[in-house]
Amino acid sequence: MTKQVNLVSADLLPGYGPVQLPVFIWVFLASLICAVLWVLSAYNTRAELTAEQMIWKNSASNQQQALVSYQSLHPEMFNEEQLEQLNVSLTADLNLRRTTLQDLADQLENSIEGFTSPLKQLSDYDVNGLWLETIHLRNGQRSFSLTGYAQTPELIPEYIAQLGNSEFKGISIQQLSVQKEANQRGLWRFSLSNDKQIDMAEVR
Repeated sequence: MTKQVNLVSADLLPGYGPVQLPVFIWVFLASLICAVLWVLSAYNTRAELTAEQMIWKNSASNQQQALVSYQSLHPEMFNEEQLEQLNVSLTADLNLRRTTLQDLADQLENSIEGFTSPLKQLSDYDVNGLWLETIHLRNGQRSFSLTGYAQTPELIPEYIAQLGNSEFKGISIQQLSVQKEANQRGLWRFSLSNDKQIDMAEVR
């Protein structure tokens, strides 16, 4: 048996068969659509990258201009030697301020403690018939002035003797004033101080 095949028949050519042609067209259209979508996606991505690149370029340019402007205003900040000297100067100034603050705190604490003890001793001393009216303390017990009343003038030396046994020991009385008050039922008013510069008239 002999069978002949016509190789130039249209049905045997690619794309010309009754089934191959529609499939080929659909595959071609699908490929074309995919290609178009890919091109559009690539174009959009490129546009986004280009815009972002421009933003970064503008930002870098602005930062460069700001750096140049700051450098012109503060040239020492870009000189290592001058920057080190500035750091040393600022550190020394900071240490000085800390020392000054600590000294002030110590002085305040000493001042408070310096007045507390003398005032306590002055309030503890009691001589019958004598009482204090005003107490002025300066620099702790180093400078003080007292005013008060006594029923008899003999009580005043007794009170001064008590001061000699307190924190005021060794501090001499530089001013002493005693006078009788006519309107105080025979009381004697006294003022004393260890500071010559204190105006006793003001203390009264």
